[in-house]
Amino acid sequence: MSMQNIEDIYELSPMQQGMLFHTLSEPDRALYILQIRAVLEGSLDPIAFKQAWRKVLENNPVFRTSFHYKELPKPLQVVNRKVALPWSELDWRNESHDEQKRLLDALLSRDQLKGFDPSHAPLFRLTLIRLGARSYQFLWTCHHLLMDGWCLPLIMREVMTGHDALQAGQSVAHKRALPYKDYIQWLQARDRSEEESFWRNELNGLAAPTLLLEKTVASSSSKEREGYVDIEVILSTEMRERIISFSRQHQLTPNTIMQGAWALLLSRYSGRDDVMYGATVSGRPADLEGVETMIGLFINTLPVRVRLNVNEAAIAMLKRLQSRLAEMRQYETSPLVQIQGWGELPRGLPLFDSIVVFENYPIDPVSPSQGSSLRIREVQYTNKNNFPITLVILPGASFILRLTFDLARIDRSTAEGLLLNYTALLRDLLERPSARVSDLRIQEGAQVRAEGGEDRNDRHADLSVHELFQLQAEMRPDDVAIVFEEERLTYSELNRQSNQVASFLIEAGVGPGSVVALFQRRSARSLVSLLGALKAGGAYLPIDVSQPDKRIALVLEDASPSLIITDRSLVGRVGDNGIRKICIDTQWPEISACSQENPRRRAMPGDAIYVVYTSGSTGRPKGVVVEHRSVVNYILAIRDRTNIGQDCAMALLQPLSVDMGNTVIFPSLCFGGCL
Repeated sequence: MSMQNIEDIYELSPMQQGMLFHTLSEPDRALYILQIRAVLEGSLDPIAFKQAWRKVLENNPVFRTSFHYKELPKPLQVVNRKVALPWSELDWRNESHDEQKRLLDALLSRDQLKGFDPSHAPLFRLTLIRLGARSYQFLWTCHHLLMDGWCLPLIMREVMTGHDALQAGQSVAHKRALPYKDYIQWLQARDRSEEESFWRNELNGLAAPTLLLEKTVASSSSKEREGYVDIEVILSTEMRERIISFSRQHQLTPNTIMQGAWALLLSRYSGRDDVMYGATVSGRPADLEGVETMIGLFINTLPVRVRLNVNEAAIAMLKRLQSRLAEMRQYETSPLVQIQGWGELPRGLPLFDSIVVFENYPIDPVSPSQGSSLRIREVQYTNKNNFPITLVILPGASFILRLTFDLARIDRSTAEGLLLNYTALLRDLLERPSARVSDLRIQEGAQVRAEGGEDRNDRHADLSVHELFQLQAEMRPDDVAIVFEEERLTYSELNRQSNQVASFLIEAGVGPGSVVALFQRRSARSLVSLLGALKAGGAYLPIDVSQPDKRIALVLEDASPSLIITDRSLVGRVGDNGIRKICIDTQWPEISACSQENPRRRAMPGDAIYVVYTSGSTGRPKGVVVEHRSVVNYILAIRDRTNIGQDCAMALLQPLSVDMGNTVIFPSLCFGGCL
């Protein structure tokens, strides 16, 4: 980067820091890539349209901004004086309507996966596609680091005003945009002492995160499970009118109503009456002059905690929620990562895995020029964040409910049921506001995960097995977790070492859907390997070293594990089968250099935890897959019947290759005992 081309340098907002982190840590997921597209009809002049965008680039510093982080104590954003306009044009006039649609779908997919390098400006690109004599498809792809949805109509008005002026042979004179740097300086000058007190009080006593996780796709490969999918429900005009009239009658905002219905849904699915979700707020401070027309990223995601009283009337719950949301507004610039640190949950556990976004800006920007003959229609945009589930409410002529979900976490049929249940709860809420919250109905016959469980209110039911262990490591780090001969490991030591193995396995490609074979002699390190495989998101396959080589080869051939963890003295017995081998003893110096921090959540309750093979006495041995939720239900039942806890010691007698050996491990490690 040329120093002469630098116009300004300043720090990132907390939201930008979070987006940059996820962009860099998960580069293949195309997170935070905004795609805005629209059909332009009428007398569009492509040359004037391109020149209008060039004026926007010159007038708005954010579009000339790049983000730099290498060899810096903290990331910085740099405004460049000049950058090239990323413009391309395509001509599809000779293609049929169906072919144009196919070409557009393929372009959108390629364009999103292309992503951006945050350190190279500009972090947006423009594509104009000619569809007919007076019809164009326009695609504007932009990294979310630069701006939020509030900016879309502001920029489009600026573009269309410029286009109309240039087309008429007039000069373009836009008012110079206020720099985003003003907002950064405003943030840095804030006193956050009151924020900390508010959020500590808000999170006080929160026993567990609210994780809206349903059955994952167990039959698909990890590649087939990648990516985000959108499903939509368009509410009827009658339903829209009912929402508007209900909000006026009870002096509630539509946003409060929609969030209240989501809180009720979370309660039904989790079986708890103390739930939390994320809500996106505009984040534009009223006391910052000119903020309403400033271009940049202002939105923020805040935790919303809703304590439900089953005997309370639904309308009373909504009134309480609205008051709480209003109180939160004065703290809406609080960084989510800092809020999490002010809570009581162990580090590494999210507060929630679902967010609600109520779009409160005009989705269909129109040309402000009275005499313009250009019309904009079919405005659509997409954006994928790092949360597994996002509910977006798009108010307008109709209310559109868009559920965006991660296929690695939730399958399509479950997501569709989720959206149907939400709309059913919303409808019943509007029809019966005086009903008790416990009496509001979801979709008849729909499957709710909490139903049928041993304990609907158990705060551990949404966690995977290794997350239960991590809770113990946080609560009693110095207690002895395992004893093998003369070797002892505390919960803290076991957790740190298994995190190092997990980091090593993640780098090796282990994740949800992977199977890791464990071919080790019984030792403390064999349990380190086991927990490491789980934390990496995989399932483990225990193989007894006392088994004959023929059976070992048969199991490996049938299971096709991603890799094998073994010891130097045993590696020769697993054969030259093309499966990667990790010798835990000889490679420990390399493994021990990996991160000791808990990895982000990768395994879900419906994912496999281990695979064991039958004896084969009646024929060929068969693999049996066991899920996290099954083991969690089992150990919760054991705890309830035996009062197992930190004063309990359990002996592991069976090998891990039989089911009983596995079920002995977890009640001890997940509830503070010594194994």
